[in-house]
Amino acid sequence: PRWSIAVAVAAVAASLIAAVLVHAAGRAGLYGDAATHLLHGRRVFDSATPGFAQLGNYWPPLQHMLEVPLAWADPLYRSMWAGSLPAMAMYVVAVLGAYHLGVELVRDRRAGAIAAFAVAANPNLLHLQSSAMLESGIVMGLLWAAASLMRFARTGRFGDLVLAAGWSAVAVWTTWGALVLPFAGTVLVVLACRSKRFPRRKIETFALAYLT
Repeated sequence: PRWSIAVAVAAVAASLIAAVLVHAAGRAGLYGDAATHLLHGRRVFDSATPGFAQLGNYWPPLQHMLEVPLAWADPLYRSMWAGSLPAMAMYVVAVLGAYHLGVELVRDRRAGAIAAFAVAANPNLLHLQSSAMLESGIVMGLLWAAASLMRFARTGRFGDLVLAAGWSAVAVWTTWGALVLPFAGTVLVVLACRSKRFPRRKIETFALAYLT
């Protein structure tokens, strides 16, 4: 836990410093999509046809859902912080996901710290998480889906399977490109169960539980 806390604190610091610098330089809206993403969250309550039907009509809805309560505050919306704050939070969670994936791969916390640093120090990601862009959420979902699938493959526990399924769903809600993940993940679940010599009925149950 101490290593995870240290990684989280470092990620929060990096996120805040990068976001403040980007906003101070007036570059939070540098990408045209940033304003569009933020507008999706605002349209839920401020449009000709308000409602949650505004979400998910082109991009996956997770980022826009997180923006909705922040976009209520006009200063946050106009300064684009309503879009930056969710992206920053997902950046921090993504860095933690990189740490846990590194630990799962080689069973060494130092490897996890190196993986976390590689993600946290990426200048492109630091800039993107400072604006209303989707990339930090995409990285978060994919890293945690991979880490939780690796953990299930090691432990074979049903609770870890449920966690892997949840993160796979989150990944799909961050990028449509992850739609293949539930099916690829099911194959990995079956292979992991077979390697542990689970009975056929248990393998089928676990595979269906992950897929649904």
